[in-house]
Amino acid sequence: MYICKMMKKKVFFSISLIAAVGFCMTASAQNDSTKQTRWQRIDQKLKENYAKVNYDTEYIGRPDLLWTVKLKGNIGGSLFNNYGKYAGESMRGKLKSDDMRTIGVEVGYSGLSLGFSINPTSNSKKYKDEEYTMNYYDNHFGFDVEYQHIKSFHGYQNYLSYRWPVEKGDMKMNNLRINGYYVFNGKKFSYPAAFNYTYLQKRSAGSWLAGATFQNTTLKNNPDPNDTYNARLHSTFVALGGGYAYNWVFHRNWLLHVSALPSLIVYARHATRVSYEGENYQEKSHAHFPDAMTTERVALVRNWSKFYGGASFVMTNTLTGDKNGSITYSHWNAQIVLGMRF
Repeated sequence: MYICKMMKKKVFFSISLIAAVGFCMTASAQNDSTKQTRWQRIDQKLKENYAKVNYDTEYIGRPDLLWTVKLKGNIGGSLFNNYGKYAGESMRGKLKSDDMRTIGVEVGYSGLSLGFSINPTSNSKKYKDEEYTMNYYDNHFGFDVEYQHIKSFHGYQNYLSYRWPVEKGDMKMNNLRINGYYVFNGKKFSYPAAFNYTYLQKRSAGSWLAGATFQNTTLKNNPDPNDTYNARLHSTFVALGGGYAYNWVFHRNWLLHVSALPSLIVYARHATRVSYEGENYQEKSHAHFPDAMTTERVALVRNWSKFYGGASFVMTNTLTGDKNGSITYSHWNAQIVLGMRF
């Protein structure tokens, strides 16, 4: 299932091109008999792909009903800790973003979906964060692409005996992260059953996982014209790892998912640049064992004949650097869903 979520300012869009074509099917059929045949062929292809069986039917199944509608609520946030040295002295900082809350609705057909979400508190915030995500979840492999532009960071920076408060708007961060995973037991274990509800896990099963991650992060201050202090932290890395995931089916229609995917950073470049009152300082470093990141997921799902509900929590933690400079970044997201199939 392809899900593309584009979240910007107050309106968050989830777009699936093929699903949008499906929604146009009825209107187009009324206007042009030639187009009707074309849409019918597309619809038939979608149904064939939906009914395709490349899994053990004793463990995995698909809902009989093709249409779905669901309501969803999300909340997420980010934490950023940094350590470095300026002129031989330690400098530390701790930042936290505002929580991002959204509510929305999503409609799906044959496993593909179209939806949108809004942030009900967006109008009251001066510094609005932006987030764009694209996901693909399959029983055998999948990926997440996330881009975040955060301006609501607030906290503090310490240097020598000085402590500077960091107000919202003082710092901004751009972060791009691409995660990919491979499921070794995709015949019996289903990731989508726990997170996008396009499959059903009939019996308990687990699987070993392989994963790869690319991340590029830039954090810098946003000085006014009279400010003589400028700081910029930049980090790029590639991580490879493996983990385990398990879907526990209990009381027939309940599903509990737990997974962990730790990774070691095999390539990294970090740079800290500080300028203050005309003096410039720059520090560079590379990957140091054991630079690492982890991705943890927990989900609880309940299926009825036509209805389903779910709650999930995903957290990613990254630790890079050495005694000369380090970055710890955490991002988390929680979601609650209530849906209906028809």
